[in-house]
Amino acid sequence: MPNPPSLYTQPTDNSPAKPNPDNNQPRHLVLPHGAAPRPVAYPPLNKHHIPLVPASGFDIPPKGEAGKGQEADAKDSMSSSDSSNMSQATRELLRKTRKMVPPLLEKFHKGQMGRIAVIGGSEDYTGAPYFSAMASARLGADMSHVICEPQAAQVIKTYSPNLMVHPLLRQSRHATSSETASSLASSIIDLLPRFHVLVIGPGLGRDELMQDTCASVITSARKNGLPLVLDADGLLLAQNRPELVHGYRECILTPNVVEFARLCKAQGIDPGSYKGEGEGAAALAQKLGGVTVLRKGGRDWISDGERTIVGDLPGGLKRSGGQGDTLTGSIATFLGWRKAYLDGLWEHDGELDKWELLALAAFGGSCVTRESSRLAFAKRGRSLQASDLTDEVEVAFRNLFEAKDSAGSDAKL
Repeated sequence: MPNPPSLYTQPTDNSPAKPNPDNNQPRHLVLPHGAAPRPVAYPPLNKHHIPLVPASGFDIPPKGEAGKGQEADAKDSMSSSDSSNMSQATRELLRKTRKMVPPLLEKFHKGQMGRIAVIGGSEDYTGAPYFSAMASARLGADMSHVICEPQAAQVIKTYSPNLMVHPLLRQSRHATSSETASSLASSIIDLLPRFHVLVIGPGLGRDELMQDTCASVITSARKNGLPLVLDADGLLLAQNRPELVHGYRECILTPNVVEFARLCKAQGIDPGSYKGEGEGAAALAQKLGGVTVLRKGGRDWISDGERTIVGDLPGGLKRSGGQGDTLTGSIATFLGWRKAYLDGLWEHDGELDKWELLALAAFGGSCVTRESSRLAFAKRGRSLQASDLTDEVEVAFRNLFEAKDSAGSDAKL
């Protein structure tokens, strides 16, 4: 009896894998050899597993070519989203992610569609927690909180009246003798039942008391099964105290290339020993016991060590600071929607399980951030700032998940 058709026909030489035309599963495009790691495993797409997606359907110019006449028309090329260039894998992942987006129904009440808390914000850093919390709000979370240091709170409150700001953190030099990490954490832990998701790290800083306080909060959040998103100086906790997150599958880490290298070094991993960025992300996730790692870069590689997907939508070409805060806030909102989906707050087909939903939340946050960056860059070019992404989150979401063509079918998907 012949073997059943598989999603991929494995290559016999160094050529890239080819989709099997006899298989009716969605096709996952592979870039030319050398542009991405060779595929290693291809589980079938079903309601329990997300397929390993080793590459994008977008054309990536050779190294050094981007500056040869391309920058002049970069803004024009990003002024509109061309879904025809989207890989079939990305289309399928967006289709699945859309399932976790709640409908707007009269029966819902305040707070059901996401209560997010961003823990960070210090004397020197007030923008990062604001950008994260506002991204969550603009994307659709019902309530966005910021838990920060008092001096940061005074500033953040002036940024927006829509955020709830709690001055519960303390930097060492401002703390009284009675304000210990334990006592400060206790005040925050008392609030945890009010939240669906915690984002820890934006604007946190490396102050020892701030770090110790957040370590205690993470421990308590784990006991309560609260989803966590760690970024920026929150990643120092995963780096220096990996036991805080090890084995906690409800945790998502969002390192950039430098932070990723530090995390790998702390775990005794050599990122250069892997064929591609996706394999490196999977190795780190496995080493940390199944946390989800979103490795930011030209593509966003997302892995829990068992399944690996890639966010490959085009973004802007300006790398100003603070764009990662839009990512953490966006992921947090998708995680809030994940809870609503799992709680059955609206009728759906139940296709997605909790771990696939977690990966899709990271993927959805990546896509919204990249689309926001693309839209902002088309308007601002080199002058793009993190605040410009905040202004585009709403449109980015509509482009990806709500756009309709004249026939009423999905335009983006």
